[in-house]
Amino acid sequence: MKMPHSDGIRKGHERPFVSLAKSENAFRQLLGLLLTFAFTAFLSANVWGQTTGADIREIITDPSGTAMPGVQVQATHVNTNATFTSVTNAEGIYVLSNLPIGAYQVVVESKGFQKGITDVSVLTGTTTTTLDVEMQLGTTTQEVTVNSTFAPVIQVDNAENAILPETKVLLDLGSELGGNFDASASERRQPTSFLFLTPGVVGNGFNHSTNGAPDLASEVMIDGVPYSQAETPGYIDQSSPHFESVAEFKNANSIFPPEYRRGFGVEIYTPKSGTNHWHGDAFEFYRDKALDARGFFALTTPGVHQNDFGGTVGGPIKKNKLFFFMAWDELHNSAAASEASLLTLPTAAMRNGDFTGYVDSSGNMIPIYDPNTTVADGNGSFTRTQLSCGGTLNVICPGPVSTVAKTMVGLLPPPDYNTFPNNYVSRTGLSAVIDRVPLWKVDYNLNDKNHFNASLWRTWNPLPYEIGG
Repeated sequence: MKMPHSDGIRKGHERPFVSLAKSENAFRQLLGLLLTFAFTAFLSANVWGQTTGADIREIITDPSGTAMPGVQVQATHVNTNATFTSVTNAEGIYVLSNLPIGAYQVVVESKGFQKGITDVSVLTGTTTTTLDVEMQLGTTTQEVTVNSTFAPVIQVDNAENAILPETKVLLDLGSELGGNFDASASERRQPTSFLFLTPGVVGNGFNHSTNGAPDLASEVMIDGVPYSQAETPGYIDQSSPHFESVAEFKNANSIFPPEYRRGFGVEIYTPKSGTNHWHGDAFEFYRDKALDARGFFALTTPGVHQNDFGGTVGGPIKKNKLFFFMAWDELHNSAAASEASLLTLPTAAMRNGDFTGYVDSSGNMIPIYDPNTTVADGNGSFTRTQLSCGGTLNVICPGPVSTVAKTMVGLLPPPDYNTFPNNYVSRTGLSAVIDRVPLWKVDYNLNDKNHFNASLWRTWNPLPYEIGG
């Protein structure tokens, strides 16, 4: 074997010989690593790519009750024409998994038997609908149609304990507006208000527990994706999706399936989607002092002005394939000036170190002391010298004042009145926009085995904080 020169392999020089067996072995090892990585990534995608879709499954038999293998089953989503197919196994069992929520038409076909058509008018997420079909002898041109089949109210295939209210129920039930449900969240309506319809759930939007479990220990899933903050698991009120955009809400509090990962209680939210038909709505929740009644024990009517408005719209981008859905929710909340409180800010003289105007109700100066002059008095106590500058008490000379303190004082707004204290009107409640939540969602039906969707929403308050806020 001829080795290359030390200055590298150049034109005309022979390359070093490498054993073919060693090359093949290295190639196998590399291929094995790549396949292992690909397989691990595939498993990870299946673990984290969970969905909140529905299932249809059970058994197909002939008139004698014998299971029928090889029967073609096709479910078509009524609003999007998305199709999902399956074939019964040797035991006559079929499964259609992870179906988007909505209404379906299920067709079963087998040679020598009449075509069976079942209209499933309600198919809810994270539930299993049982459709046992008994095929009738005949030709495939003959049809047997069954209408108005609903998803079961009681789940019989697992021991999950959960509530799943209908969309109409979510919109019709009263929801608090104004932040009373959860003081740490925004003041808009929250889909988490309905958590407490589930037996065993107590607390509030921020600090709730399920069946006696620790607080902040529940799991949240939106469109099949885990959505929990690491520091506050189960709390989403500050970043929850648009209330009107939620098509379905489910809260499972015990013995839930393993695909929901972990947590003491699982909150599952499914945003609405676009369909082949244009649909939308607009809403306005308005509250004003002129329309409110005085409380029984109150002397006056509170000065409240709340305006929560928005709407939704959805439709097709490409019929039967690509759909969009958009929603908007905006809350304005203003309080009457008479309801605002008074705060205390330093006067112009105090900002320059002059506290001679710092007096009590009798007009006597309240002394302020220099902390750098603290000394023990020998009797177990301490004494300090009152601040003075040029012989004038309660005045701080410019020298000892730090640059940071001067900068901080300069950021404060000027007082509204030339008095002390209570010389500044709090701006709390006078800012108009409290919360604004846009939401976008896109759905794409690639084929009967692959369905993609993406949701994006943002919550923010565009106004800066005010003194007293």
